Amino acid sequence: MKITAVNAQKLTEHSYYKILFTVLFAAYPLVALTTFRGHRAIPILLLLVAFVALARKVRAWPAELTQWACALALLTAPFYLSFAFGGLEAPTMERVSYGWLFLAIGSAAYVAKPSLTWFGGALVIGAYATLAMQLISGGARPSLGFNPIPYAEVAAAFFCLLCVLVVRVKSPWQVIAIVFGLVGWLIVITLTQTRGAMLAMLPGLAFILAHFAKRFGPKISAGVLLGLIALGWVGDMASGHMVSQRFLLAVEDVQQYREEPKTFSSTAVRLELWRSALMVAREYPMGLGEDGARETAIEWSKEGRLQPYVQPQLKVAHFHSDYLQQLAVTGYIGLIGLLLFYGLLLRHFYQRRDELPGAMGLVFVLSYMVSGLTDVPLYNRLTLFSFFVVITLCFVCKRAPSEAKNSPLKTLKGSVVELKDPMEPVAEDDWKALS
Repeated sequence: MKITAVNAQKLTEHSYYKILFTVLFAAYPLVALTTFRGHRAIPILLLLVAFVALARKVRAWPAELTQWACALALLTAPFYLSFAFGGLEAPTMERVSYGWLFLAIGSAAYVAKPSLTWFGGALVIGAYATLAMQLISGGARPSLGFNPIPYAEVAAAFFCLLCVLVVRVKSPWQVIAIVFGLVGWLIVITLTQTRGAMLAMLPGLAFILAHFAKRFGPKISAGVLLGLIALGWVGDMASGHMVSQRFLLAVEDVQQYREEPKTFSSTAVRLELWRSALMVAREYPMGLGEDGARETAIEWSKEGRLQPYVQPQLKVAHFHSDYLQQLAVTGYIGLIGLLLFYGLLLRHFYQRRDELPGAMGLVFVLSYMVSGLTDVPLYNRLTLFSFFVVITLCFVCKRAPSEAKNSPLKTLKGSVVELKDPMEPVAEDDWKALS
């Protein structure tokens, strides 16, 4: 086995990159939802540092990044096929292709191993920095000029990351700080009044319940569940029943849509958009691209095949579901690719759920999958860049199984079966002892 010598200069250089990557990854929760361009600036800076590190041969390509590359291939391949044979536009294809640049970031950051401790601290501080910016910007659904839906979805994913940290840290002060951060993100999401983001917090809460069930038994887990329900009820009362009213309104809208589909409501628009996406896929199995699918649905609404109130939404937005959007834009192969993309990531992180980065990656992916039921987080730059940044961090902070398997302790384990007279001298010709 060839062992590459690492000199003092190399170790010092790696420590510099560790600091740089730690600072940049930790800065993301602080600026993603508090500035207009932070969600783009941090990935650009990460990429620049990665290129410098790669140019100076500070790099590695572990099996972890191969898994990330395979997942990206499943996500992007349908877009390339639709661009070549369907109606996909170049800007859509370019947006999802940003993910390939994060492989360069991961390759360089893997050696540096950025600190998850600093990232966790930034999540706590970022909650209240985001809340402060919301209060400063004001408005009915404050989101700093962003669309409140993707804004809240990123906040929900950050909330889920802190749910993992709160059961993994050991210091009582750290637990208190993380609970403080959870409350902050919960207030951020509540102010946006986004129902999908409220549901996207469930993977994090489910992780906490699973942890208590595994460690203390189902009775304690049930007690924790009742406690969370009680806290939710108190929080809903404190907000003037804002949360419960939003969900009750959705139920009423669904009933109204079933009885009188021509009546406008926000839920009726979503249901009609989902129906239009299925119609596009049924008539165009390879998809029509973003513009083509929207224009076709608008024409159908003018012909009376769809309700006319979907026209304003389709002119400026999307089909309000990642899965149905993928179906209309890239066809059936795109939907299959998206499901395989999520499936590969879930399998990878679930197998490593006992490690902190693996558990964080698992709940983060699940949160995005829930958000994708009623919105399009993989089609919005804020949510898409947030996904790429955090998932790359979860990959590069993990130790590859091969490293643990080939560690000196693993190699020596079981090699000594019985030890007799360890101080007994061994003669030069004592071949039996030497063997």
